[in-house]
Amino acid sequence: MSTKLKQVFIFLLSSFLFTACNKELSFENGELQTGGISGTAVFTLYGSPGTCSDALINGDYNVAIPLGTSNTVTIAVNVTTIGTYTVSTNTINGVSFSGTSSFLSTGDQTITLTGNGTPVASGNFIFTPGVNGCSFTIDFSEAGVITDNYFRSTVDGVATTFNVNLTASSPVVTGFSINGDASVSFNSPTLSIALNNLTGTITTGTYNLLSLAAPSPIFCFPLYDDGSVTWAQATNGQPGTFTVIVTSKTANRINGTFTGTLYDTDGAGAAEKVFTNGEFSVAY
Repeated sequence: MSTKLKQVFIFLLSSFLFTACNKELSFENGELQTGGISGTAVFTLYGSPGTCSDALINGDYNVAIPLGTSNTVTIAVNVTTIGTYTVSTNTINGVSFSGTSSFLSTGDQTITLTGNGTPVASGNFIFTPGVNGCSFTIDFSEAGVITDNYFRSTVDGVATTFNVNLTASSPVVTGFSINGDASVSFNSPTLSIALNNLTGTITTGTYNLLSLAAPSPIFCFPLYDDGSVTWAQATNGQPGTFTVIVTSKTANRINGTFTGTLYDTDGAGAAEKVFTNGEFSVAY
């Protein structure tokens, strides 16, 4: 082979290797984008190459405030081969999402990606795990400005968001209700919290479970349906409590926190469902 042909061959080979090693790099809006999927597991992301199906977005996303462990996105996948995986999204607006773990069984599973970085601008930004993966949108807000509705809690240790079909309303003058589903599935878990103030309107303050022994005109009534069983306030003397704190209420938005324990069989059972880190911000 002549020297000139060797040089051409080496150039083409080098170009091919460079392209192969960098196949997950692209430019979008002048910003370098990276994202990839690696590991021994084989799986597909539900919704690819469109919007991720039933993606659950947790955490607050504010400009100039670094993301942490509470900023997660849970995505549904179908696993055909078990094994390890590492999934990362593109980096945009100073932020990316990634996760590393393993699948121990095939079929429908979920992966959780944790946010990294510090947002630099407000607005909607689209993130895509891997190449040709599904996509999800994060709405970044100016610090201190609430624009998103959310209704979420850690349920038996699992962070869960009830943002699907989320509503807040005042069906009666003395009452207020917040309702949401965890996904669009027919048997999706559903959480609802009713607030009552029989002496007036719903305002900021603490709402505990209605006590038959010492009834108060200000109380809450939470209800959780996991798709097959309804969980409610204890009706057989079980010890669990439930507290809702309305931290602010304007003419069109209600904010607050909640925590507590509910019981199966409409409150008559012995099995517990524990809610921690509950919070809501809903326009109405």
